[in-house]
Formats: sequence, C-alpha cells, structure tokens
Amino acid sequence: MLCLSSFLFFSCDTILDLLGSSGGGSPSPSFTESEAVEAMKSALKIGAKNSSEQLSKIDAYYNNELLKIPLPSEADVILDAVDRIQNGKGLVEDVILRLNRSAEEAAKEVPKEHGNKICQNHYFYL
Repeated sequence: MLCLSSFLFFSCDTILDLLGSSGGGSPSPSFTESEAVEAMKSALKIGAKNSSEQLSKIDAYYNNELLKIPLPSEADVILDAVDRIQNGKGLVEDVILRLNRSAEEAAKEVPKEHGNKICQNHYFYL
C-alpha cells in the first residue's frame, strides 16, 4: 500500500515531464537509460519520504477509515465476550488505537528501509 501511495504524490504532468512529452503524442525521451533510472529512484525516494511523513502523523491511520487497521475477523469470538464486561468496548478500542499507533511508528522507518533498497537497485531489474 505504501508503494502505491508513493506514486499518488506525483501528477501526470510530472510523469510526462520525466518522459519528455507534453502529452500530445508519443514520448520523445532526451535522456539516457541511466538518467531515467536515477530519475525513478529519486521519485521513489521522494514518494516514500512524503508518504512516511503523512502516515507517521498522529491519527493518520486511526482517524482515517480508508487506512484504519481493525482487528482481524478471527478475533470476533473474543470481542463478543469482551463486549459483555464493563468497559469492554473501551478496552477493544484501546487495542485498535495501539495497533494503529504502531503502524504510525513503523511508517517512520519506510524512507530508511526503502531508500537503501532503491539505492541498491532492488526495485530495478533492467
């Protein structure tokens, strides 16, 4: 998901600029393959950094229904039992909050992890 969101920070104009096209026809690249690879590496690094900055903010996951990480359906049996105890729903919500906070913390590491892999060409097979 993070890789996908990395690309969402780039507009079509940016991609067309990288390709050397104004959008009116076939691209006419005026750069080498090596330059194209370096441009893509740079774009991936920037996308990973921007995504990380957004996703590592407080409530980036928890208050966003598209990103919020719920408990798995396998936990429904346990959740039904916990709901019957006093403040059970609050306890379950606290677990979900902590799970999402962990994801926010993990998002801080994305640029370091993926930056190293990008630099080592793990994402590029030419």
